[in-house]
Amino acid sequence: MDDQTLLTLQKRLLEDEHTLGGKNIGIKNVHDRIRLHFGAKYGLQVESKLGEGTAVTICLPIV
Repeated sequence: MDDQTLLTLQKRLLEDEHTLGGKNIGIKNVHDRIRLHFGAKYGLQVESKLGEGTAVTICLPIV
């Protein structure tokens, strides 16, 4: 994805709203559920380079 799309997604993941205007609801849902269960420092991290791919890292505590 391009840089602007990536920045928008990353910003929206940090917002308190529970929906993203009908887009990326699944990503936001997973991110919010992880944060509700484990705390604000956990969740999803999204990195992307146009033409190369996108990586989503799931950050969970070691229990």
